Amino acid sequence: MYATWNDQQQGQIRIVSSRGGKGKPLLKEPGKYITPTFSPDGKTVVYQKISGGYITKPTWDLNTGIYAVSAKGERRASKPILITENGQKPHFGSSNDNIYVVRRGKKTQLAFVSLNGKDDRLLYQGEFSTEYKVSPSGEFLAFAERFKVFVTPFVERGDVITIGPKGGNLPVKQLSVRAGEGINWGGNSDELYWSLGADLYQTSVADLFMINQIDSYKVNKIAAKVSSNVIQTYLGYLSLIHI
Repeated sequence: MYATWNDQQQGQIRIVSSRGGKGKPLLKEPGKYITPTFSPDGKTVVYQKISGGYITKPTWDLNTGIYAVSAKGERRASKPILITENGQKPHFGSSNDNIYVVRRGKKTQLAFVSLNGKDDRLLYQGEFSTEYKVSPSGEFLAFAERFKVFVTPFVERGDVITIGPKGGNLPVKQLSVRAGEGINWGGNSDELYWSLGADLYQTSVADLFMINQIDSYKVNKIAAKVSSNVIQTYLGYLSLIHI
C-alpha cells in the first residue's frame, strides 16, 4: 500500500498485490493523503488527509483529519470515516479497534483514539520528543528525543506518562548511537528500524526488557549487545555527472 501524488491530479491511496501489478485506488476523491497503514487483520486502512499550501494547490483541501476506510476500497456502503481531526502519523498496535496518533503542541504527545472516535485520551508526552511508535504486539513504545531513538515497555493508564531518556519509573534503552528518525517496527515486534539521511538502521529488541532483571550487570550487558547488533544499510544512490 502506498500514497501517490501528481501536481495536476492530486493524490490517491493505492493497494498493489505483493506479486506485483497495477495499484488499485481505495478512494473516489483525489486529495492530499499520507501515511496509510493497515489494521492488524488487514481489513481496515487508516490514513491522514492534509491541506495544501506553499507549492501545492489548495484544491480538495476540505475536511482534513485522520480517516478509516475498508481495505476493499470506498463503496456506497463503505465510506471513509473521520476518526479525529487532530493528529499525525496514525498507526495500530495489537488491536483492530483503535489507533495511536502523534499530536503537536507545547509537548509532543501520543494519543489513543478508538476507530469510532468516542474514546480519545492522551497517553504519553515528552519535553523534547518528536515521534512515537507503538509496537504491533502492543508491548513496546519507541520514541525519538533530541534525534536519538529509544524504546520502553508500553503502558496504558489513566494519567499521562511523561517520557524521556531517563524514563522515570519505566526502563528506557537508547538504541541509536547517532541521530535517527522515521521509526518503524518489524511485524513481530522484535526488530526496530530508523533512518538517518540515506542510511537505514535496524536492531533486535528481543530480550531487551526481561521480566526478571536480576541485577544491573545483566541489564547493561543486554543493552550493550543491542548496540553492537545495529545493522546499517545505505538506501541512497550515486549518479554520474558528465561534464
